[in-house]
Amino acid sequence: GGGRGGGGGSAPGCVSAQPRALSSVAEEALVIDVFVDFRSIDCYLALDPIFHCLQGCRLRWHCSGARTKMAVPVGMLREGSGDAQKQAYQLRVHRTYAALRGLTLDVPQGPLEVSILEEALAYVARREAPEVTERFLRRAFSAVFGSEGGGGGGRGGAGEALRLGPEEVGAIVKECGGCAAAFVAWRTSGDSAMEAREADRELAEKLGVWSTPYVVDPSTEEPFIGETTLPLLALQLRRSGRLKASLAPGACDELPVAPRQPPPAPSAAVTPAGSRRRVEVYVDLKSPYAFLAIEPTYALQEDFDVELVWRPYVLDIAGFLGSAEVGAQDNKVRQGTNERSPGQWRAVKYAYANVRRYAAERRPPLTVYGTRKIWDTSLAGIAMLFAERRGRLRDFQQRLWPSFWRRDLDAEDLGTLAAVLRASGVDTAGFEEFVAGDGRRELMEIQEEATRRGIFGVPSYVLDGEMFFGREHLALLRLRLFEAGCATRTDPAILAAPYLSARNELFAGF
Repeated sequence: GGGRGGGGGSAPGCVSAQPRALSSVAEEALVIDVFVDFRSIDCYLALDPIFHCLQGCRLRWHCSGARTKMAVPVGMLREGSGDAQKQAYQLRVHRTYAALRGLTLDVPQGPLEVSILEEALAYVARREAPEVTERFLRRAFSAVFGSEGGGGGGRGGAGEALRLGPEEVGAIVKECGGCAAAFVAWRTSGDSAMEAREADRELAEKLGVWSTPYVVDPSTEEPFIGETTLPLLALQLRRSGRLKASLAPGACDELPVAPRQPPPAPSAAVTPAGSRRRVEVYVDLKSPYAFLAIEPTYALQEDFDVELVWRPYVLDIAGFLGSAEVGAQDNKVRQGTNERSPGQWRAVKYAYANVRRYAAERRPPLTVYGTRKIWDTSLAGIAMLFAERRGRLRDFQQRLWPSFWRRDLDAEDLGTLAAVLRASGVDTAGFEEFVAGDGRRELMEIQEEATRRGIFGVPSYVLDGEMFFGREHLALLRLRLFEAGCATRTDPAILAAPYLSARNELFAGF
């Protein structure tokens, strides 16, 4: 529970009709604010990780209608729209993770009205025990995305519109161990429900909530967006000594794809001859998330018989995040260059802050300075192709990425890139001709092929025609390689690809 509860009358026969008194243990527990949206598949899939990683915390639940651009707009999957490919990809990935976790995922059709669920969450979070709130969240999301309505109402079958009224939601509250009569009384009393919703709205505005699930430590107001950031939050809380609860083994292992039933022993899937798989990897030098992905991507070759084919891809960042140029010394936006909305600035600043959190975990830490402008990374991509032809791509990437993210490298200067090639052991004879001719054509072909495949961001991986966007899916990629019989050793750890990793062997010293 948490937030402002307001008043409200009691309901006969309900122990929980009055505002619940927290135990001394709960009062002392570390408070974490969690914002969710009942229309968000991301929130539905994030429930297990939230409860898993934040054991020992007192979770204060709130509703927010904020959704990221990548979120699937439920009931609005329009053919031919500009985001159709992204939506189709996101929905496929959501279905994959839901299946691995044993969850049903059916997207309801038509408008999705969830205000009654939002009111019920405001009630249970303030008036019922934490275990009731947890059960309600699971049951409510299941009513939205499950294939059957169950005893508390919902949908009649896959793809049907959601139909939930006060009686159905009251039944869900009761089913979860709460008091339906108290919920009805609280909801109809007027001030209680209105004050709770207003309190949630004000808090979301104060914290700048712009996406869900959005998890915040109130003492620092530092946001953690999405389930993949939760282990890092839990790690920081434990390090600070503020999260003192003992966690179950593996409580913060970053394995969001772990199936409910463990796979067969790896010894049964060690690579037979001729089973090598090809993984295509799309990266762009100006993406800090791609920078973080380079080392764990190369690590695939240590555990699997796999060929990595690196594809330079030039992102159109200005097209979705706007553009601006900052001074090299003062880091202030130069006059006349700011073409970003406040929302775009918020997304950019969060992205860099998030990347730096992970970069700081590497040993030694990676340095990530914000870029001064949106660079044209075409030359850098062509240089990658040139280095690959000379068999020195790994050496080239080893020197290229750290320098760029320290602001020590001009990615648009041909001479600078030639110097990095030479330092990587590449004979640069013919490099300028390659840039003007074959290299430029090959880069354009890669770009066009990526568009046809539905690539829209980096890092992206393609294995056997299946695309994965983001390094957070490396664990799923490893599972796919394991299932294909590509494991090169029997250690069960090969299935683990921690999203949060301390390893920094590739770039150390560069």
